[in-house]
Amino acid sequence: MHHGFFDDGNEVDYVRSVINSGAYCDGLYLATGILDEPLAQLLRATRFPHITNDHMAERLTVNTVRPHFSEGMRQAIEHLRALGHERIGIFGQAKSYRFPLVAAALALQGVAYNAERDWVRMADLPTGDNFTQLRTIAARDFAQWLSQKPDADITAFICHTDLIVMGAMDAMREHNLVPGRDISLVGVDNLEQRSASPVAEPIITTVDNPMELVGRRMGELLLNQILHGQN
Repeated sequence: MHHGFFDDGNEVDYVRSVINSGAYCDGLYLATGILDEPLAQLLRATRFPHITNDHMAERLTVNTVRPHFSEGMRQAIEHLRALGHERIGIFGQAKSYRFPLVAAALALQGVAYNAERDWVRMADLPTGDNFTQLRTIAARDFAQWLSQKPDADITAFICHTDLIVMGAMDAMREHNLVPGRDISLVGVDNLEQRSASPVAEPIITTVDNPMELVGRRMGELLLNQILHGQN
């Protein structure tokens, strides 16, 4: 196993050097956020064994394994509608790849959605921050929304991740509101049970993100490419 790091904008040259070396690398795992069309063209042209779980990679026609996020959103929205919710908002960051997928899922499920009316925008994380302040920022921004006499017709929110749900719950409690009774919240990632210290009695309604299953399937597909040429 070899870990490779490179400067932004140098992805194609670095991967080409790895492929051409022929010495220490039989296959590539490509982390999220680095794949673009030039790099995808290189992988397709060389047919070098590779795998990624990048959420944007499928449109580039490279070997990809990822959770079925759209199906998870469908189930979450169906769950909320079964509870009687008709106006469902989105709480999260515009830069998240999940935002357009949630909006599309709402439309497909026949839920009237207006980005200006039904989306509570979160501020971006500070540069270099790796989600450590996400809950705090979520609590601050949701508290601001609650303080501005929000549209009472919105009775539930799909949040981009469970950390954002936790922040929204913090804000609701500060406003003497009960999560799940006054406003329903659904998150993504199942962090309460997939963290290093699983919670015995989870309280967040969430869409599970089975990363161990994704990782196992990625390993299988990469080995099949390396050992059997299945590209």
